[in-house]
Amino acid sequence: MEAWRGSAPQILLSALQRHRWVIAALAAGALLRLAVALAYHPAIFYNDSFVYIRQAFNIGGPGLITFAPDRPAGYPLALHLLGASLGWVTSLQHLAGLLGGGLLYWMMRRLGVGRSLAAVGVAVVVLDSYAVTLEQLILAEALFTLALTASAALVVAGRRWWLLALGGGLLAVACLLRNTGYLLIPAWVVFLIVRHRRHWVPLAAVVAGLATIFVPYLVWQHSVIGRWTPYSTTASGWFLYSRVAPFGSCNGVSVPANATALCRYTAADRGQGPEYYLFAGGPARRLFPAEYPGGGGDIDPVAVNGVLRGYAIAMIEARPLQYLGASLGDFFKFFEPGVAASGDDFETILLADEGRSTGGTGTPVSTPYFYNGSPTPVAGHPFSPGAALRSYQSVFHTARWLLAAFVLLAIGTPLLRRSARGRGLPPRPEQIVLVGGPLLALLGQAAT
Repeated sequence: MEAWRGSAPQILLSALQRHRWVIAALAAGALLRLAVALAYHPAIFYNDSFVYIRQAFNIGGPGLITFAPDRPAGYPLALHLLGASLGWVTSLQHLAGLLGGGLLYWMMRRLGVGRSLAAVGVAVVVLDSYAVTLEQLILAEALFTLALTASAALVVAGRRWWLLALGGGLLAVACLLRNTGYLLIPAWVVFLIVRHRRHWVPLAAVVAGLATIFVPYLVWQHSVIGRWTPYSTTASGWFLYSRVAPFGSCNGVSVPANATALCRYTAADRGQGPEYYLFAGGPARRLFPAEYPGGGGDIDPVAVNGVLRGYAIAMIEARPLQYLGASLGDFFKFFEPGVAASGDDFETILLADEGRSTGGTGTPVSTPYFYNGSPTPVAGHPFSPGAALRSYQSVFHTARWLLAAFVLLAIGTPLLRRSARGRGLPPRPEQIVLVGGPLLALLGQAAT
């Protein structure tokens, strides 16, 4: 016993020495998050933040939370469980960012990446000012990213069936935080088939993990709103319509009879992008002026959604090349330097130089907060060290060209393996999850 006690500090010091670079990266990431939390205490809001808060506390409705027509209920449930304290929410989200970095390091080490290179990979993630800003916002992105990262790490590097099952459950959690998660399920399944082609236990474990989360959720959802499928929303037709509306002229296209009014464009509609048709104008906005996509208004939202989906599918079938071109065009913008999001969405990742808003949320939250979506910034400035953080953000963020470089490097590795020089490189089916999954998600968002 005495020998064990004497060796414990040595073991700890040895571990700290071996992993000193990743510890330094995580420590720097923690200090960065502490600075953001102090400067923008207790939280930053965006337009969707108010929606999430209202869902979390089910303002004006029965039940635990509100099931929204255009997003899953996972994040509102998390907010409800955490209570009305915005500081607790953002603290948890900052911790999620650091845990994600630690999981990345563990996965890379299990895959044979050297400690120094793995630490560099972690530093790119945990010191990204855009990611840290999102953690300070009342939005689902931080928890979604942690759930997805943990799922990928466990499915790729886990060596026991229960770790794979946990990875499947975390993928389901990611899906219930953001619908984008569903687009990654095929990549997980293909990887498991390729990696474990002679064994059925890994795939069964992941499927069991998915079912363990999905089944209780969909039973709960059905008991509240009468809908079984957790991924289905009454806004999917709206979103698909906005994708095809920019090239939606009905010349030479046979559209459903109940959708002919969607063919009536005006001069003001020409040259507009999807967000315009979803929220601001266009035939559908004029036909259903009072309805928020998927709910509201006096018309049955399910029926409206069906009309819009039928129109969109008719356009895709009649003009597949235009649909493909529009989808790929928006997909490549994820990697194009200098491209900003439409409308005010770009503001979500920027630390603003403004004061705190007071009230006006229509929710139980009464604490003053910062608001990135305000058309007229509130007078004042963030707390110290807000100015230094904004200078930091102008330099230290993950640029689109860097994402493109990572993707090209990952795609080029299998090609190099086929050459004479690269024949000694080991196969890396993990790329199906780590590269193919995110690319599929981005393409799916651009297409829908």
